[in-house]
Amino acid sequence: MATEQIRKRNRNTQRLLMELHERGPIQRMELAEACGIRRNSVSSIVADLIRGGWVCEDEPGNVRSRIGLDTRRKWVLGVRVFGDGSRCLVLI
Repeated sequence: MATEQIRKRNRNTQRLLMELHERGPIQRMELAEACGIRRNSVSSIVADLIRGGWVCEDEPGNVRSRIGLDTRRKWVLGVRVFGDGSRCLVLI
């Protein structure tokens, strides 16, 4: 993946995680609309986040299932707000 594509994917991942943190469990379609990210990109990022244990599905394997942050995981959460109002979510 080209460097700019990696940066864009990382920004989109941060947006998705921030939205899940703020709203709680939500369907992929709603998440895509809320973040302004294409549905295909959301599905791909969510699949990676599920594999990594960051998010989980209410009904595993069902693409219409709501997804949310995995509450079994211990989170250290930080939010950095930039001068232009943009935010960056940091999860460890």
